[in-house]
Amino acid sequence: MHDGYYARVCEYKQIMLLAKAMLRQGIISAKDYAQIDKIIARKKGINSCSLYREIP
Repeated sequence: MHDGYYARVCEYKQIMLLAKAMLRQGIISAKDYAQIDKIIARKKGINSCSLYREIP
């Protein structure tokens, strides 16, 4: 995996771990989580069918 892509995937995963914690705590809804996932994946250049995408 290219180093730049790997760094973006790591950043995406870190952000989504925080979002997942917020989802579990009831701070955000499943709809909010899905929207966050879509926005962060787009900003980090992660394809929508990537194996690295989070599934709540």
